[in-house]
Amino acid sequence: TKEQLIRLERMGEKSATNLLRAIEASKQNSLERLLFGLGIRHVGAKAAKVLAEHFGTMDRLQTATKEELMAIHEIGEKMADSIVTYF
Repeated sequence: TKEQLIRLERMGEKSATNLLRAIEASKQNSLERLLFGLGIRHVGAKAAKVLAEHFGTMDRLQTATKEELMAIHEIGEKMADSIVTYF
């Protein structure tokens, strides 16, 4: 909360407000950006876009098997292994 943040060293009211706004704004990011931002090995911006379009939700991606991932044209074995290992 804002009150909790203000109590932190070097955190004023304006900084706390800005941080909370940034957190709320980040919740509107797309699945594609989230996947890319997670830093999963071998998953770049293009692969993140392909995965987001194919699975649609993080829950569906998290439960995907290596075989399901490899069935996607742009996803190879190394990338599929990385995704399964990550989740």
